[in-house]
Amino acid sequence: MIFNSTNEANVEYQALKNDISFSYEDMGLGDESIGIQYPTTYKIIFRKDNVLVTLESYEEFTYFDLDDLKDYAEIVETRIG
Repeated sequence: MIFNSTNEANVEYQALKNDISFSYEDMGLGDESIGIQYPTTYKIIFRKDNVLVTLESYEEFTYFDLDDLKDYAEIVETRIG
């Protein structure tokens, strides 16, 4: 999602982060990022400037772990600039 300002993106990132009931880890992406492992899903959320990105992998589809998703997230981060 693209926001009008970095502050708006940060507010949404913090709201998403606060809604997570599972443990998470810093993924070292963008300005701030987290990786979450749910029972059947992996998710990475990161913010860079005014852009908020979420990547997810579901067990019933192609199943990537956090390291795999991070590879894709790094490509997205590079494209953001």
